[in-house]
Amino acid sequence: MNDMITILHHIIHPEKVTSPFLFKKLYPIFKFHSLEPFLYLAHQSGLLITTAEEQAQIEKIYQMAVFKTAIQEEELTLIKKTLAAEQIPFLPIKGSWVRACYPSPELRTMADLDILVPKTALKTVKKLMLNLAYTNEHEGGNHDVYYKKPFMNVEIHRNMIDESYVLSKYYQSIWNRVLPKENTSECYLSHEDHYIFVVAHSAKHYGAGGTGVRSVLDIYFYWQQFPNMNREYIHQELVKLDLVQYETTLVILARGWFDGEALSEEASLMGDYLLSSGVYGTTKHSLASALICADNTKSLTYRKWKYLWKRAFPPYKTMKLLYPSLTKNAIFLPFYYLHRLFKGFLTGKVATQTKQLRAVRKEDVQLNQNVKQKTGVQK
Repeated sequence: MNDMITILHHIIHPEKVTSPFLFKKLYPIFKFHSLEPFLYLAHQSGLLITTAEEQAQIEKIYQMAVFKTAIQEEELTLIKKTLAAEQIPFLPIKGSWVRACYPSPELRTMADLDILVPKTALKTVKKLMLNLAYTNEHEGGNHDVYYKKPFMNVEIHRNMIDESYVLSKYYQSIWNRVLPKENTSECYLSHEDHYIFVVAHSAKHYGAGGTGVRSVLDIYFYWQQFPNMNREYIHQELVKLDLVQYETTLVILARGWFDGEALSEEASLMGDYLLSSGVYGTTKHSLASALICADNTKSLTYRKWKYLWKRAFPPYKTMKLLYPSLTKNAIFLPFYYLHRLFKGFLTGKVATQTKQLRAVRKEDVQLNQNVKQKTGVQK
């Protein structure tokens, strides 16, 4: 088993270890999966061999995680109060909710805060965020992005999952499913519905470019926190999402890695893929996944050219998300395509992506497709 998984297992189930692990060999892989704070617990449990300098580094990593978590929680509370004061319905999603299931919240790192609001409230929310000293870094697409120094990123979502994904259809009527908290406009999902979203969100990343060990920990700690969830209801909803096989494999993997239960062939395959993916997936996995084609008679060269064409000229529906002004001014679509291409060449993105695409081999696509088919996510 991978050394990182062994250490996480020992942290969850404290056991005496006769052969501690070298910190310098483990740090890169923990960082790759955004699990660095767990190294502090590993060190405290005598699982690591470290120098005095490395001990100081571990302490600094952990204290930064504690500090960042405290700031994020403080800002989330402020944003909640601000939205509630304006009676804007809102639903905190993803990391800010899942981290509460971890033994300590700082162990579950987050790049940003994610909050869902009704689409009709986005303009008002923008004014409120600017009043809270945030700058609007990006507008359009699935979410508007706001930033405040030193590291606060807030994503205000208009959809639970980007409309370009098939999974998004399930969440189109999410506001009919949320539950209101008393004396506030804040909303929440049942433990089961939020768990289903955690699974769906990880499946989205898994299908697109991969997701990492942190997603398996999310599932593991969620079941630890809420062991009596309605499994029948969860299964019923996962059927609608076509994620029964994926979730089953993910749970088997979580219990295999962290409880020592037997792994199925599919879970082992998924585990190897996740270990190579990192927390947000890799470009190679993402491109290989994008080149999967139902018609295997199509050459890889054809698929690559088709991918480049779609990247250069996304459908109108996608362009409206990227450039909201197109909703009322469709006539300007050709100009936005030119703007997109010019920006891509100017920033070097076109050259970089072309080079990365050239490096993807037929074997990479076949391996990616095989993993997805056996573990329950086709794309």
